[in-house]
Amino acid sequence: MKEKIKQAIDDMVKILELVSGATEFQLRTCAYYAAATWHLSEFDRFGYLVYYGNSGIGKTETMTATSLFCCKRVLINASTETSKMMREKFDEAKNGTAVLEEFGDTPLGEEVYNYLNGRYARGTATAGKMEPGVKANTWKQKKYETFGATLIHRLEHFKQPTLENRSIWLYLQFNPGSYVKVADIQSMTSDIVKILDDTKSIILPTNYDLGKSSRTLDTYEPILRLAHYLDDKKYLEEIDKMVQLADAAFRDGQTYHPKALVLRGLIAVLTVDTVKTGSYLNLKKSVKVNDITKHITQNYQQGITPRQAHQYLKEMQFTVRGSGGYPTVMAITAPQLAKACLEQGITDDLVTNLMNNP
Repeated sequence: MKEKIKQAIDDMVKILELVSGATEFQLRTCAYYAAATWHLSEFDRFGYLVYYGNSGIGKTETMTATSLFCCKRVLINASTETSKMMREKFDEAKNGTAVLEEFGDTPLGEEVYNYLNGRYARGTATAGKMEPGVKANTWKQKKYETFGATLIHRLEHFKQPTLENRSIWLYLQFNPGSYVKVADIQSMTSDIVKILDDTKSIILPTNYDLGKSSRTLDTYEPILRLAHYLDDKKYLEEIDKMVQLADAAFRDGQTYHPKALVLRGLIAVLTVDTVKTGSYLNLKKSVKVNDITKHITQNYQQGITPRQAHQYLKEMQFTVRGSGGYPTVMAITAPQLAKACLEQGITDDLVTNLMNNP
């Protein structure tokens, strides 16, 4: 049984690679999430899988392809459907997978947020509406259940902290290549879906605790339990970095928007560790943008291109110039770092120490 699921995960990754330019780690996360949707009955909470990034990088294709492997998928488009249609679709997606198109600026966006807030936890996943009763001038309340898995693609982060912390974020970036359409892989999915359906009765282990906060574990629990069941040590090592980032963001009330990650990467590259004096920031050092994005990839498993990082650094008022053919951050000052940390909601001890001891 275990080998069947493991092979299904590997096959999903290979098929998703045909459609998406996402990294192997991101596609494996998609595969684990999709496989976990077949075990929804085991969970009281189920986080959202959110595809994030600029337009034209394949968010919709990656999300749609992932949904083909999910249990009981229901497509929801808040920009074209009525309030009643959307309510009924969330009800249809109970104990299944809701697949949400971009909805942030739509008229029904606020209603979608309300459904998502409840959908995350089984105990709060209900919605109600008053409808005409059998007798004239009477009313009755019809209840809708909405608990289940959720796939979303976004151009921007959520404005609500609760939704932000309940999300597994996949920051996609543009990777040039020849990719097929989602319709071209549909015939490849049936055998894998059958395996996932046949194995949904197995009970996943509960020894997935990585020592993080309860909210982080709630969000990542489905994929962590499945990865532990399959004893996928390599994947667990990689996703632990992602979990640590989410845990720090939740614990400290900080954001992990890509701009904040770039700032963290800049601080990390500036950091010097010595036995005698401990850690400090070396502001005399110029930092290559490539070194920042390399740090983000290695430590947070997030895909941010040097071009994107360059733009974020400029928006944070850092000086970025070409040096030896590479974009380089130069003339960094303590007030600059402190201001950027304040704006991005980051608390960093080394920056604080630098400001207190210039």
